[in-house]
Amino acid sequence: MAKLMVNLTCPSCGGALKVDEWDSFIICPFCGTASTTGSFEKEKTLQCQLRVSQKDAEERVKKWFSEGSLVHKKASDLEKTGKITETNLIYLPFWRMIGQGRAIVCGYNKVQSDNKTTIDYKESDVSTVCEWNGIACNADEIGVQEIEVPEGEVKAVDEEEVVVFDTSESVHDGIERAVCGIRDIVYNKAASGISNITFAKSFVSPRSFSKILYPFWIVRYSYQNCGYFAVIDGYTNDICSGRAPGDINRQISFGSLGSILTGVIGGILVYSFLEIVPQLETSSGEIVMLAVIVLLIIGMIIGGISYQTFRHGSEIIEGKLPGVNK
Repeated sequence: MAKLMVNLTCPSCGGALKVDEWDSFIICPFCGTASTTGSFEKEKTLQCQLRVSQKDAEERVKKWFSEGSLVHKKASDLEKTGKITETNLIYLPFWRMIGQGRAIVCGYNKVQSDNKTTIDYKESDVSTVCEWNGIACNADEIGVQEIEVPEGEVKAVDEEEVVVFDTSESVHDGIERAVCGIRDIVYNKAASGISNITFAKSFVSPRSFSKILYPFWIVRYSYQNCGYFAVIDGYTNDICSGRAPGDINRQISFGSLGSILTGVIGGILVYSFLEIVPQLETSSGEIVMLAVIVLLIIGMIIGGISYQTFRHGSEIIEGKLPGVNK
């Protein structure tokens, strides 16, 4: 059966658009504006399968109590005294687009050779199928912005039957954000290895766009009469984000140790520059200078670790939560 082509006009730039009768959304080739034909609003919502039970999620959080790094160390007695008070299952909505992306990038690199600068001109043309997803609701306190969609583990679902956060943006806005995301993906691939870019153009041809409901366990717990939480991926059982009490004794110790060592190393550096180095011969002076530089680097590392531990040691934050600078 022959396809019926419909002539439309871009609402943004006024350019002529030729659209197949079955297309539910289109991208203007002139200005890149995303538009829907109306039928797209009736697309089905997909749900990712829940594979992690409530018990497994709580056990994962208890294991997380004892995990940490050199700088971010949780309270030493958290594993023994932390008590889980509440566990809830929620589904967060994510927009997902699969589309053909293409980017053309031209530019040049400057190459230094034998005290001469040569220009190496570059041209890159990347065309590939891309997948993009991003959260479709305001859930900053959970700290999840994107997911990995498992193939074959999603199914059509009635959104009214699932406990889900309300979508905070329109389908049209979601499409435009997805198109920009795919543009960025192909552009970054094409621009890789080109230092100075003189021309760049990207195109996106969407193939599918859907809303995916993804499961998460919100586990709340208490420690010394204070409330904390952790967010568990309902499919992989990974820790997505969370807050935990830090080790106060360790925080104070690192702060004091860092101050003492930094002061001692600083004193050695000042004494070396003022008293020792001027009295040494050139070759010996270079050796001492090298030792001084090594001490300076060690002092900066110790000072940095001590500062980070002292500053962030009272509360350990995992994931991309609001108000956190990492």
